[in-house]
Amino acid sequence: MASLLTTFLAAFILAYVLRPVYLRLISLRSPSALAAISTIILALAAILGLFALIVTVLQSEIPLIREQLPAWLTHLQNNLQPYIDKLALKIDLAQTRELIQTKISQQLSENANTLINSSLSALLASTKYFVWLSEFPIDYLRDVLFTH
Repeated sequence: MASLLTTFLAAFILAYVLRPVYLRLISLRSPSALAAISTIILALAAILGLFALIVTVLQSEIPLIREQLPAWLTHLQNNLQPYIDKLALKIDLAQTRELIQTKISQQLSENANTLINSSLSALLASTKYFVWLSEFPIDYLRDVLFTH
C-alpha cells in the first residue's frame, strides 16, 4: 500500500514540476505530443545528470571517509568514556572501536564498488536507450500520433 502511494506521490510531484515546461513549449507553438515527449526527455536527462553527479561525488568521498573513520571513532570514544564510567558499564571501548572500524571499512570497500559499478552500468544502459531514442524516426512518430 505504501509503495503504491509513494509511486502516485512521485508522479504527482513530477507532473507539478514539469507542467510549466510543457506549457512553455505549448506557448511556443509546439505540438502537444512533441512538447510532452520533449518535457519527459528533458526531465530524464536532468535526473540522469543529477545521478551521475552523485555517483562521482560518492566515488571521491568514500576513500576520504575510510581515512577519517579512525579519528571519528577515537573522538566518539573520548566523548563517551565519561558517561560509560558513570553508568559503571563494563564495555571495552578500544575493542568495540576496532570492531566497528573493521566492519565499516569492510562494508565501505565491498558495497562502494558494487554501488558504483551498478550505478555506472545503469547510467550507460540509459544512455544507450537515449541514443536509440534519438535515432527513432520522428516522421513515423508524427504519423502515428497525428493521424486520425
